[in-house]
Amino acid sequence: MTVFNPPKSNLLHIEVINAIINAIVSGSLKPGDRIIEQHIAEQMQISRAPVREAIRELVAQDIIKFLPRKGAYIAPLNPKNVQEVYLLRSCLEGLAARLATEWLTEADLNQLYLLNFKMGEATLKNDALAFIESDLAFHDLICHRCDHAQLIKMLEGVRVQTRLYMIMSKWNLVAHSQLNREMNAHQPILDAFRERNPEAAEQTIRAHIITSGNLLLEYLAGDEEKENPEKEPDESRL
Repeated sequence: MTVFNPPKSNLLHIEVINAIINAIVSGSLKPGDRIIEQHIAEQMQISRAPVREAIRELVAQDIIKFLPRKGAYIAPLNPKNVQEVYLLRSCLEGLAARLATEWLTEADLNQLYLLNFKMGEATLKNDALAFIESDLAFHDLICHRCDHAQLIKMLEGVRVQTRLYMIMSKWNLVAHSQLNREMNAHQPILDAFRERNPEAAEQTIRAHIITSGNLLLEYLAGDEEKENPEKEPDESRL
């Protein structure tokens, strides 16, 4: 079965990262499955260099691990790690929201309202892909308006984990027809920005991210397959 398709852009290592994340979310890759650089390069019809770069980044973010003489494999999802990432993200994005309050233009606010509206539409249709696309764009816009280069770099440091966890969480809600639990989750953030209240913006986005993290932790707690963090890599896959 072909898991990895040829890329559509020139950002090859990003395409590889996204392909691996999508494979994890879809279940094509499971914790313990080996990641073979050559197989991915062949399936995506690219050189091994961007695959190697993608794997390095995923290792740095604890999505892929290495074992001596075993190679790279998909790391098990550790609830403690998930909790730590969401706590860190809530602090970083909270600060970004506080700083962005001063810099968001009227056009920015209109774009945030539009993205929130699209999320509402996706919720009504139980459409995870549309919801995730707008949700990521919503948070990215805020983070890139904070006018703080070092903070943006730190947020980029957890971006891949954030994307993986967000997708997993939303797909789980869709699978149980519960995406409506996210309905209007961004409204308090929008209200804080409209009022130009930096403290409220920080607190509301922090609370929102922690709540989202708890939804993923609920999913992990109910998934028995992810309760064995010592699973050895399965060399028969990929």
